[in-house]
Amino acid sequence: MLTKGFKLGACLFFAAVSVAACSRGEQQKYAMHPFVERAANDTSCVENRILSSYSDDNRDGSIAIIGEGADVIRIADYFSVYDSYDNINAAHVPDGIPDFAGEVFDVLIDDANGPYGGYAKADNSLFLRELIIRNAVAMLDGKCYANAYDKSCSAVKAPAKALVIPSVSYSPEVISDLDTLLNGAGLRIPVVYPPLSSVRTVFDMFKDISGIGVMAGLEVAASGVYGELFRDISALSGYRSQVHNVIYSPQGLTPGEKIRNFIQMYINSGYTQPLNAIIIDDLMLARDIDSMYAALDSIVTEKSEEAALYESVIAEGFRFIDPAECMASELFRQMRDANDMALRISYPKCNFFITVFSPEFMIESGKDSIGDALKYARAYDAGQNTVKIVHMTRRHVNSRELAELDSIAPNLHVNF
Repeated sequence: MLTKGFKLGACLFFAAVSVAACSRGEQQKYAMHPFVERAANDTSCVENRILSSYSDDNRDGSIAIIGEGADVIRIADYFSVYDSYDNINAAHVPDGIPDFAGEVFDVLIDDANGPYGGYAKADNSLFLRELIIRNAVAMLDGKCYANAYDKSCSAVKAPAKALVIPSVSYSPEVISDLDTLLNGAGLRIPVVYPPLSSVRTVFDMFKDISGIGVMAGLEVAASGVYGELFRDISALSGYRSQVHNVIYSPQGLTPGEKIRNFIQMYINSGYTQPLNAIIIDDLMLARDIDSMYAALDSIVTEKSEEAALYESVIAEGFRFIDPAECMASELFRQMRDANDMALRISYPKCNFFITVFSPEFMIESGKDSIGDALKYARAYDAGQNTVKIVHMTRRHVNSRELAELDSIAPNLHVNF
């Protein structure tokens, strides 16, 4: 099973680069997903009904964290104990109280549709974009399905007042899709995404940037999301040209090996500009940032010519960037500015949801189970959703999977 009030304006992410365009060094302008238009205008569409009836004056709503299992669990765990601000005056000083005290996190583990990387490999990013939109809108609803066979969404849940969407790096057009849909519906809903929050953070953190690295998988590198963000935010931040940025997918069995190989790839590419930061796109790998600092310190302090070369491309005040921290900070500030905080005196609480394939889709497929070939070949904008969102219970996870959840989320008591 275990396999982002801020709204992104068109000026900030007007263009999205496809995998093919990225390989040609070209740029394509954003093309609206057909499902976005249907959800916005077709009154028979479930998503249209949800958006039309939604009220964004909803301080008691939940914060929905939506995506692949390990990522959303790690984010919920991080957010539940995040403490970088004073809860009274919002000063950037920890006060010993979780910044999201009193909030409810609705954690949607998209087990049926994942892993998302398969859609990039199958050249089916259009379906990935649609499923992320569907999941996000569904979490704005006040109800969900009681089980896979429920036809009327009979279970009650809190409508989300904010959305955290970690899995957009494979298909960055989702950012514009969702922004277009929410803006069109006149809704003021904070949405945060790892790439955007991370890039915004480095521009806020450093006054003069000589270079930024991104450590990410091959599919993420090919999507072009970071190149687009660095280009647009460089311009908005007053840089005459795009800030120097690189993205690599280093091999390595340990975080230390990955860091060493990343720096070696940077040097081998002929770059000499010191790096101010490296964004760790992988949310699970970012858990090991402390060991990355230790490894980097060991690398640059070795008494060798190689170590001196490595040290020459690491700027003073260098930072590793954890997307979870970036999203938590941005979401807190946006919700605080919009007066969207729950202001309840209690620890944050988590509710868990999971996607399951609908019986109708199973029958139509003629299969007892849905394999990767069928999953990743589903057509976009083809009618009814093929999955349902239900409350997660113990029957959805075995003992091994529950132990894995607990290992990813040491600050959460995962209890169904």
